[in-house]
Parts: sequence; C-alpha cells; structure tokens
Amino acid sequence: MVEKTHGGARPGAGRKPGSIRKATAAAQAKAAATGILPLDFMLNHMRDENAPIAERLDMAKAAAPYIHAKLSSIEASGPDGGALQIIINKPA
Repeated sequence: MVEKTHGGARPGAGRKPGSIRKATAAAQAKAAATGILPLDFMLNHMRDENAPIAERLDMAKAAAPYIHAKLSSIEASGPDGGALQIIINKPA
C-alpha cells in the first residue's frame, strides 16, 4: 500500500524565515524606482543640520526600528526562580 505524502508538517516544507514574497519584492522595486523611499527620507531629514532638533529626533526614533533590532528584556533570578544572591569578595 502506498502512503500519502501530503498534509501535515514535513521537514523543510514551507516558506523559509526572512524570505520575501514576490508581491512584496515587486512593490519594493516599484517604490525604489519611483523615487526616495520612506526610510531614506527619514534618514536624510535626521542628518539635515538645518532642520529643527525636535524633528531630527523624531526622524531618528521613527527610523531606528528599521536599522537596529529591538532588544528584549530579561528577568534575572536566582536558583529555582528565587532571589539573587550577591557575594562580595574582599581582597586579602
């Protein structure tokens, strides 16, 4: 009897992480061909020394997530989730 191979999870199946859809790639290419992209605009405005500092800071805040990964917070705890123990070794 022949086993069916469709349905269910299979190793290596599906879209790879970080891959871009064809429609997304086409939209990005079209936007790039028609002029300056939003991220480029934000970076240019951020670097404009004649712009007010408040606007430059706003542009930096808006552009940051596209350039730098957001760090996740962690919670430190001691053994078995208890309190941390601080040990201070004094020099002899």
